[in-house]
Order: sequence, then C-alpha cells, then structure tokens
Amino acid sequence: MARTMFPEYRAQHPLTRLYGQWTNPSFVSYPSRGLYYGGAQHRGWEIDVERGASPRVLRGLQAKDGYEADLGYALNASPRIYPRFRRKQFSWGKAVSFLVQYQNDSTNYVPNNGMLLYEVHGVSYDQRFTIRAQFGLTHPRLTEFGPTVRDHPDDTFKLESRMRRDRDYLLVEKCPDNAFQPGLDAIDAMLDTLKLE
Repeated sequence: MARTMFPEYRAQHPLTRLYGQWTNPSFVSYPSRGLYYGGAQHRGWEIDVERGASPRVLRGLQAKDGYEADLGYALNASPRIYPRFRRKQFSWGKAVSFLVQYQNDSTNYVPNNGMLLYEVHGVSYDQRFTIRAQFGLTHPRLTEFGPTVRDHPDDTFKLESRMRRDRDYLLVEKCPDNAFQPGLDAIDAMLDTLKLE
C-alpha cells in the first residue's frame, strides 16, 4: 500500500495552481555565481486555489504573528523565519502575509536574496476557497545567498533571539513594501485580481 510522505500537504479538495517566473530584468539585479539555492534569474511564483476553507488557514488568520500562524509549507524543508506578518483584505477574501525562508538542515540563515519568499494565505469571503501564494523576491540591501550570509542557530521563535535583532531581519521587517523587487504592493495588486468561480 502506498503511503503519503507528507500527508499534511496533500490537497483535500480540487486544486488549481498558477505559476510563473519574474521576467522583468529590473527584478534581477544580483549576481548568481556558484549558488546552490538557484540563480537570481529563476525567482518564481505560484498561487494555489483549493476548494473549501482550510482549518489551518482559518486558524492562521487569528494568529498574533507568523510564528504562531505557522502557515509556511514546503515539502522538503521547514520554515525558519516569519518576519513582516500582516493581515490583508483582498477583493476575494481575508488573508495574512509574511516573509519566510525554508531550510532542511540545522542552519538558520538571516534574510537573503536566494531564499527569501513572500507568502499570502487566505480564505474567500464565502469560505468556498483557500488561497496560498508564494513569491520569490529580493531586496537591494540583502546579500545574495552564499558563504557570506550570516547564520544564527538560535531559537527564532523567541523575541529576544539574535536572529530577530539581526540587521537584515530588521530591514525586511521595517522597510517600505515597495523596497523589495518586485514590490509587495505590486504583488498584492496582482493577487487582488484573482477571480474565484
């Protein structure tokens, strides 16, 4: 009998996935020499629309921060940071957004270009759909992933952790939405155009 290795990530209902890659050259302004997290030119995005209201996302909508919401998902890695947790309203429903980085070892890298993602998780107003979206992005003041990226192997979930006091963590937490490439405001505007039928 076949078993699902990651049952919590299996879609419970019909799912539609939209995906693509950023192609505007202005979104790719960082070197990509010898990186194993992928070249800067391959920053992509995906939007999943699943029928039904996910209980996990509904709980996340009530959370006080990204660490409590714990909505990040990846099949082969775990989320390590959750800065910039925000509540959002879109034309289709309510959501939360945050930045996240995934890793599959004991490291805990500071925000960097090559690992940093913007995620939005929400439920339609009529609770007929769950939306999960993930976007690769960069910031001109962050380091491209490589040997110079700092690692804070402490408990990021604690407010007093070194990670949450790190200059790059504070940068992505407090900078304007349009400081990222692409801007979070532009991504949100794209998500606002979703039509759920």
